[in-house]
Amino acid sequence: MLFTLENFHPSLKEIYLVQGIGLCSNIYIINRGKPTLIDCGNGLTENSIKPYLDKLLIRNIEQVVLTHNHLDHTGGLREILRYFKPKIFIHKLDFKLPFLTNKSLTSFVEDNNVISIGEGELTVLHTPGHTAGSICIYEEKNKILFSGDTVFPGGFFGRTDLPTGNFKALINSLKRLTNLDAEFLLAGHEEPVFKNAKKHIEASYKAALNFF
Repeated sequence: MLFTLENFHPSLKEIYLVQGIGLCSNIYIINRGKPTLIDCGNGLTENSIKPYLDKLLIRNIEQVVLTHNHLDHTGGLREILRYFKPKIFIHKLDFKLPFLTNKSLTSFVEDNNVISIGEGELTVLHTPGHTAGSICIYEEKNKILFSGDTVFPGGFFGRTDLPTGNFKALINSLKRLTNLDAEFLLAGHEEPVFKNAKKHIEASYKAALNFF
């Protein structure tokens, strides 16, 4: 299902959400001059991205940002690579994508790297915990946080019991995110938060501190 997030708040201009079926990440499409995807879903037929791009009249994807390497976020990259040759941003600690044979498309990102989206910039935040190479993406101008599986609405946070997960690292990442001036929380799963995202992040940090 496709949602035009600008309909919920003007600060979310040209940002679209594709919600997949089953175990599939949210897919965010940013169309502000350099069409960019944040995560790609699981790649199953019922979660194909291309029909939504066609509906939005987006003829090219120039960039893909992967918040981490889990298949529910990266599987759809195979479909994208059939149609486009985007630059792929991922943290080097999470570069485990056997289907990505063209390594020249890949750009390893580090903490505080900046990615241009045409009209605007995205800042990479290395937020290990869910995986060693998990990243969040922050658009400071509009106070938007794309949080992957690091933090979720309602005081929830990413699991750390999968390979390279680390609960102590996650707590440190959540603490860091509480310092952001975030109004909008666009997580890897669940519904978007359209106001007071900072309160949700703070609740997640407090919940993690009290988890054990």
